[in-house]
Amino acid sequence: MNEGCCYTNLLHAQWVSLNILTAAHRLAKETSILQYADALKENLGDIKKSSEITWNLLDMHILDSIRICTCFENYMKARLIEKRFIIHMIIKNQLPQAFKHLANDQASRPIKINEIKNAENLSRRRGNNYSFNSLKPNTLVLSKLLNEPSYIAEHKLNSSLLTTLNRINKSRNALHYLVGDSASYSESILNEFIALRDFVNRKLISRHEFLRVKLGFPDVHKLQKIEPAPRPYAAKCTIFIPIP
Repeated sequence: MNEGCCYTNLLHAQWVSLNILTAAHRLAKETSILQYADALKENLGDIKKSSEITWNLLDMHILDSIRICTCFENYMKARLIEKRFIIHMIIKNQLPQAFKHLANDQASRPIKINEIKNAENLSRRRGNNYSFNSLKPNTLVLSKLLNEPSYIAEHKLNSSLLTTLNRINKSRNALHYLVGDSASYSESILNEFIALRDFVNRKLISRHEFLRVKLGFPDVHKLQKIEPAPRPYAAKCTIFIPIP
């Protein structure tokens, strides 16, 4: 299979993590509900205004749900790679008998790269002039990252974010989760979206910046915070000019 070139050395792992975080940020930036959650929250009591925002400014809920889930899945996998864990699924029958348990262990705990290197007799190899044969092209599923304590201990998303992401992940095709019959959002749901955006702005961007500086990439690669979209119904300021 020769999967896993991102594991061959720490520098390459950090470079891959940086690129994954860049992709995650791009997805978050394109998520319309993360931009308009504040505007919706300000107009919760106005059915007409909130409906206009929902139908005219927001993308289909399924698109935003996929963007959010993929963004945070990428973040969690980038953190695992950076910490020298395997994110690709292990092929059990490609491992020697003494190491086949690693494929089963992966269901309950992250597997260190050195464990796979030992299993494939690559522990003495250095640099990036080798590859793995016991890794599948596909990677860990999102539900595993969101619910398995040993994985959570490594990516460190808090319980509130995990609850939100689990609900979005399980309800991608349920329109009623995001939008009710009146095309309005609840305040608690909007606060959850704002919390997701805040995490991207604080944790994801901070981690990206650490890697960017460490790897020597210029400032042009800096990520920008996701700002709330301009309020479509912001109060207009009237300036009175005295008549002489």
